[in-house]
Amino acid sequence: MFINGGWQGRRVQAGLPLLSDGSKLHLKYPILVKVSCRLAFVWAACKTASPTSRGRLVSEMKNLVLGLTGQSGAGKSTLSRYLKESGYSIIDADKIARQVVEKGSDCIAEIAIEFGCEYINIEGGLNRRKLAQNVFTDKAKLKRLNAIMFPHIISRIEGEINRLKGAAAKVIVLDAPTLFESGADRFCDYIVSIVAPEELRFQRIIARDHLTIEEARSRIQAQHDQEYYTSRSWHVIHNDKSEEELRLQVQNLHSRLQVLLAEEEPTLEVQ
Repeated sequence: MFINGGWQGRRVQAGLPLLSDGSKLHLKYPILVKVSCRLAFVWAACKTASPTSRGRLVSEMKNLVLGLTGQSGAGKSTLSRYLKESGYSIIDADKIARQVVEKGSDCIAEIAIEFGCEYINIEGGLNRRKLAQNVFTDKAKLKRLNAIMFPHIISRIEGEINRLKGAAAKVIVLDAPTLFESGADRFCDYIVSIVAPEELRFQRIIARDHLTIEEARSRIQAQHDQEYYTSRSWHVIHNDKSEEELRLQVQNLHSRLQVLLAEEEPTLEVQ
């Protein structure tokens, strides 16, 4: 059984004294009474709960999963690095996607069966660039590739989220370019998208990934437009100016997250 102990849930019922001028305490100082009631509930819950329940109370008050996504070249990796500098725990879905196609993995065997052994390099790993050249120009092939890879990626993401929750991480950032397409957004409490103009993203991915103009265009065209991300997000960052401006937006995001953490209602499992 779960008891929701916040101000909007089950309130602590107690007599509220009158002040010296005859006014009621809860009418003259509502914020003070609200905070006091919250503290009273938490104290009472921790006093009566088992040690296991006490630990669960603290972790559930202080934990949320933040999904981070955006188009290629928008600056998601840079934003993820800034959030890591702020002390948040990061799950890198791109890194996991590389791990699931390592030599000898079930995923790479399924890819070889579906697309052919020519996409496996001499070391037994995936030739990512060659496969990308094939699938980014064919939406049907891209869909087939995603259907193979996403279940393997999702399984590892879920395991990593559970591990970090067990370690009492306050904010877990899931950095995933295909957050919505893979269904990984279901693990997230809030979504943040980073966006940038198409031409700027085009220039960035050519410089970053050493792509040809044709390869860069194919990658851009295979992605969703900006509205797809902004319409699904709790917070949007526009990365079309200086690095200093981006850092200011990160500070604003950090402030919003701290407000969310402060507003978390305590939940206690009674055994």
